Amino acid sequence: MRELVNAKKQQLTNSLTALAAGYVGHQDNLASFNPLFTSNLYAPLTINYTLLQYLYKTHGILQTMIDEPVLDAFRDGLDLQSKQLDAEDLGELEDFFEENGVWETVKATLIWARLFGGAALVVNSGQDPDEPLDLKDIARGRLEFYDADRWECTGTKGRHSEKFQFHGITLDASRAFTIAGKRAPYIIRNQLSGWGMSEIERAVEDFNLFLRGRNVLYEILDEAKVDVYKMEGYRNALMSDGGTETVRQRIQATNSIKNFHNALLLDKEDEYEVRTYTFAGLADVMKENRIGIASALRMPMTKIFGISAAGFNSGEDDIENYNAMVMSQVREPARPLIRKVLQLGMLAVYGKEYDISFKFKPLRVIGAVEEESIKASKSTRILAWYDKQLIDSKEAAEWAHKEGLIPVETAALRGELAPHPVTETAEDLFSDEEREPMGKDPLTARDAREPKETKDPKDESKTKSTDAKDVPDQKRRPVANRTELR
Repeated sequence: MRELVNAKKQQLTNSLTALAAGYVGHQDNLASFNPLFTSNLYAPLTINYTLLQYLYKTHGILQTMIDEPVLDAFRDGLDLQSKQLDAEDLGELEDFFEENGVWETVKATLIWARLFGGAALVVNSGQDPDEPLDLKDIARGRLEFYDADRWECTGTKGRHSEKFQFHGITLDASRAFTIAGKRAPYIIRNQLSGWGMSEIERAVEDFNLFLRGRNVLYEILDEAKVDVYKMEGYRNALMSDGGTETVRQRIQATNSIKNFHNALLLDKEDEYEVRTYTFAGLADVMKENRIGIASALRMPMTKIFGISAAGFNSGEDDIENYNAMVMSQVREPARPLIRKVLQLGMLAVYGKEYDISFKFKPLRVIGAVEEESIKASKSTRILAWYDKQLIDSKEAAEWAHKEGLIPVETAALRGELAPHPVTETAEDLFSDEEREPMGKDPLTARDAREPKETKDPKDESKTKSTDAKDVPDQKRRPVANRTELR
């Protein structure tokens, strides 16, 4: 019996020792790899398309971080330029893109590429979709574009497939212009079938922290004001028949009359207490969460959360960094896609290709005063080129019209003026005989030709003979007093 008791004590001691050993002395040092292993997400979020769709649908912050850079990149459209086409011909191509919503489809394609890590711009030219795209057979008005994310346009070899399936239709690879998201490392790229990563991938940790902080905040708000009732015999009432219903009705009746202008009537033995909580430090925690999301996405909080710059910070540096991100991550990857769209658009509008280049509009938004200063500088530059005869009147008018300096169609823009109209100078007004008496200055010839006016001496003498006494002197006139006026 004594041995059995000793065995139980030894077993209890060993269990407590093992329990204590599990909680003490297992903190990793700074050189350990364990925090790095445990802080990673080894399953790519990009392949979980269902979660990505509903994240995009539910959270406005994610919609902003996906859509805003693309919308800003294509703000105010594109600036088309060509040495072979004039402004009217380029306007016809721009009208085709606008009427068919081509640029809106291109923007939607880039948005899906940022969200899902890849997308495709599908071309419908009225030909057999299973055959390669024949550029010579693109008919006028038969060109259409469709946006599709990587899960709508699938292939056996991922992005590099020769055939794609698009809603049950087999497409040749030449009819699906693919674009990938952020490039992934080699092993992860194989998991993504050659596509890129979603932009949400790098913001998972910060966005989780933001969501948890917001949920905790609202839980604290729910418990910010708690009413505590202390009732005499509460425990015994719950144990009796019908006691729970009686207590519920009593509390409900008490709460119904409790507001800012009614008194609270309780039993003498009952107590009522209100407990409130403070929110010190919560604003700082939420601010740090927002900063983490902004830094992960390289977007200023002005763009994501609508928070303006505070203190001595004007926010210009943040906007410049954001513009640099849009240039490198949105505009540059979109250039090959835009060139293909322009090529097909020229074939659909003109029937053949021309040398057309494009430029994006400036990302920086300027004020009214600065805008007028820029317009004045552009006007001066155009006139300087025209004065040096480097451009003619029509080219100067087209340049000014393209820069938005002349909103109306002028005679120079229509080509009705001479290339360099000659203005009439002072030397053209006089002959050689008229300029000879005047010397080298021809401007004095006008005075030489015109007869000088002569004055009649009689009129001059009459003017001098006028007596100053005949003119009434306003200062010497007597002023009537108030008695005479009455």
